[in-house]
Amino acid sequence: MKTIFKSILFIALSTLFFGSCAKNDDFSVPSLHCEEPKVVINKTIDELYPLAEQTVKPYSGDPKDILEGVVVSSDKGGNFHNKLHILDKNTKQPLVLNIDNSASFVQYPPGTIIYVRLGGLYFNNSYGLVNLGGGTNGKYTTSIPKGSIDKFIGKFCKPVKDFTPYNPTITLEELLSKKDFYKGKLVTIKDVQFNRAIVGKKLYDKSDVDSQGQTLREMVDKDNRSFFVRTSQYSRDFVAYEIPKHSGSITGIVDVFSNNVQFYPRVLEDINLKEEPFGDGEVNPEPEDITLGKFLAFPGADFEDWDAFLGVIFKNQLSDATAQKAPNKGWENSTGLAVEGQRDKNGYLFSVEKVKMPTDATKLSFLVKGTSAKSLSINIHKANGTNYYAYNLENVTASKVIQPNMDESSFQGVPSGNTTNIYTGTIDTGGKWVKITLDLSALNGDYHQTGTGTFISFRNGNDANYDLVIDEIRFEDGTPVEDNGEGPVDPEPGEPFVIADFNDWQAFTSTLNNFGLKPYATHAPGQGRDGKDALKLSGTTTANDYVFTITGQQVPEGKSRLIVWIKGTSNNKSLSFNVNKAGGGFDPFNAGTVATQDLELAKFTTNQYNGSIDTGGNWVKLTLNLSETTYNATGAGDVFSLKTGSNSTYELVIDSIYFE
Repeated sequence: MKTIFKSILFIALSTLFFGSCAKNDDFSVPSLHCEEPKVVINKTIDELYPLAEQTVKPYSGDPKDILEGVVVSSDKGGNFHNKLHILDKNTKQPLVLNIDNSASFVQYPPGTIIYVRLGGLYFNNSYGLVNLGGGTNGKYTTSIPKGSIDKFIGKFCKPVKDFTPYNPTITLEELLSKKDFYKGKLVTIKDVQFNRAIVGKKLYDKSDVDSQGQTLREMVDKDNRSFFVRTSQYSRDFVAYEIPKHSGSITGIVDVFSNNVQFYPRVLEDINLKEEPFGDGEVNPEPEDITLGKFLAFPGADFEDWDAFLGVIFKNQLSDATAQKAPNKGWENSTGLAVEGQRDKNGYLFSVEKVKMPTDATKLSFLVKGTSAKSLSINIHKANGTNYYAYNLENVTASKVIQPNMDESSFQGVPSGNTTNIYTGTIDTGGKWVKITLDLSALNGDYHQTGTGTFISFRNGNDANYDLVIDEIRFEDGTPVEDNGEGPVDPEPGEPFVIADFNDWQAFTSTLNNFGLKPYATHAPGQGRDGKDALKLSGTTTANDYVFTITGQQVPEGKSRLIVWIKGTSNNKSLSFNVNKAGGGFDPFNAGTVATQDLELAKFTTNQYNGSIDTGGNWVKLTLNLSETTYNATGAGDVFSLKTGSNSTYELVIDSIYFE
């Protein structure tokens, strides 16, 4: 009997003991004994940034280097996949670890202190964040294989004592003013709420996704500053989450795309919206009070004087059939500009050029109403009147302020001088007018003001239905400039003013003499100003060459200037131009050293190639002063030649050549 009683007591105690050790959650049972790893930390995450390049390469430091970081991300909610976001334990510098582990939150919950052996790993700088991984697929680092993770990554026994420094609480104003500093870090944004127009909708909606299959939902603060919360179909915590009307705080990892903040919450508990909504608190409110800007941005910018509007846009006509005059559809039943239907390619609706602009403006606004399956992108052109900054509207449901995309794109490794247009996102203003404000202050005055080039362009995306009205394009501040919009205008291709139009390549080559083109001179579709075609010089010369000579072309008499636009580099020699004379012979014009400033060239007595060219990725206008040249306008014989110097590597793009 005593034996039976002892057995029962043993079983009961065993059940009690083991039951008390079990945890009914997603985390592993901690070990009763943990030995701290014997590693020497000799590297900070900060020290990786000068070493990491855009191209993925094997770690280039000492293979014995080891860094230490604190985990701040979690894939428990499904919004992160095969990635660990960590911050340097001391400096808080961010880094992304790519690992083949879809449940890393079990082993590495937020606050875990880990070390990473760098020898044998690959790394790169991807859009401003250093990424570490096990290999490369070309552009990106790949994950450390599941079986190799423990070889490279280990953790310390105790988590960080105070997690607060790794998860600061900030305002949206602070985040937007220091977005590059916070990129890749965990923050809590206080005093925010979701846009009133999306209250009641799901945080993730498979019918409302961007090109990567993710839903973007706008949050705002009391001053209508905004950012976007990003979730995907794999976000287990968020697919059924209904957007509340309340305000509060949200925690997540900061990312910056096209200069706009996108925010990744980790788990449902990161969304803490329990306070009363600010503002009037109404869901899907009545139309807001719209205040128009200070003065029209250009003649016809309210579309009331349609002829004035046409008079200042490229080719004096709208650039696509989706854009059209809209009587009685504009602001307060005035005339607006409608954007209706679909187009086959991304492109321009219109471009405003040859109009002087205020030198002290910091904001430009316009009104929009309607819906579209893709968004709009606005180009504010740089001071040179050619290159541009893209302002991408993305999702629009209410009035908002747009920051410029400041990340310059490149073509075949050569900086383009432009930033990227993006059309992802949708527009649905709920039948009301909303105001879009472009913040020009970040440009530090680098927008076109002189009226010699293009100032602003409106663009829309392809294969998407648009039903929008645009109106009242205005400056919010600055000093108005008296300008009738009749500044010097580039002639259109095919007009007699044009000597070389590279848009019609066959027509151009038909004007050349029997020597034709040098092999290193080729057609460059889309590489000219405003997306036009151009002539590209790419190669190393061995002699002073005639690149081409135009002959037998009828040109107008009495012009005082000949314009040539160039962009690119030549390391040892410059360009020379021959303008042929009616009585035979020619006057040479030598470019000399060309940098980023427009130049006026006087005639010389001989061709000279001294100097080099580096336009810094900008278009530079060369003006040949013809005041002392009686050029050939007879329609017979040679008219114009382009020449290059010997033993120089040319990487130049040349745009239309025309009289002015």
